[in-house]
Amino acid sequence: MSVLDYIERLREGSEGSRKRAAFVVALSLTGIIGIGWFMSFSGGSRSFYNSQTALTSTTSPLAAIGDAFRAGSDLFSGIFNDVTNLVSETKTIFSATTSIATSSASE
Repeated sequence: MSVLDYIERLREGSEGSRKRAAFVVALSLTGIIGIGWFMSFSGGSRSFYNSQTALTSTTSPLAAIGDAFRAGSDLFSGIFNDVTNLVSETKTIFSATTSIATSSASE
């Protein structure tokens, strides 16, 4: 099922299910942004920067750029995997909620 199919199925649902979906998406995005923001304040990022500075002082500038790019791509691939897992969990929650709402409405 593609994202467009999922959105279309949400449009066909009740207003309550659409509001729940909007709330979960907004909460998820806010959480991801908040986690990124809080990580920017952590001491771990400063120690990472210091270790990268120590590495670059003994290597060429081109190698330092390559190292920084690899570290950044590893970080973003980890974040992408986390977001992908969050989306799949959200789909599971929505399908369970929709099943419960459908079974309750049919009773």
